[in-house]
Amino acid sequence: DFAPWMILVALNALMLAGLVLWSAQGANRQLVEREAEARMQAELDGLTGLGNRHALRSAAEIMPRDMPYALMILDFDGFKPVNDRWGHAAGDHLLKSTANRLRSLSRSCDKPLRLGGDEFVLLIGGKDAHARADELEEIAAQTLCVPVNHDGHIIAVGASLGFAKAEAGESIEKALNRADDAMYVMKDAGRGRQFEVG
Repeated sequence: DFAPWMILVALNALMLAGLVLWSAQGANRQLVEREAEARMQAELDGLTGLGNRHALRSAAEIMPRDMPYALMILDFDGFKPVNDRWGHAAGDHLLKSTANRLRSLSRSCDKPLRLGGDEFVLLIGGKDAHARADELEEIAAQTLCVPVNHDGHIIAVGASLGFAKAEAGESIEKALNRADDAMYVMKDAGRGRQFEVG
């Protein structure tokens, strides 16, 4: 027969084991949360809050393989003179404003990103991705190139846009290269060059 003290020892041991297990689960949960937060920070552009190049790769990995998509790439025409004339705060203000406008063009199935410098990308998803890309070719420049006011100075820059319609399964790198090529064709042709700083 178990003596009462032996029962108490067994109960205490069970309670201690439970506490150790609970503590280990809590520590593991905190570790998972910290890793998820670090991953999220690594995929975030610090200035605009948009996804960055790493986020584009991650989005491409989880995209349905059987669904076409499209890419829109934007690069400002004459961004450097903004920084040269008004300073980096003015340039940052323009980039943040552009990020907000890109968000306004995005749907829940799209992903707006800043790849670096003055280069932005919109990953266009959904079953109607190609049709949506056609729509954006008509309206994106007017939405994204609206002048901004910074400390009483009106800053207006043109932008060159490039589009690529990707078939299901096409790699994001290949589609991005095609969009980039299309954007440079526009830039070389002088379209979108409406740069002025007032």
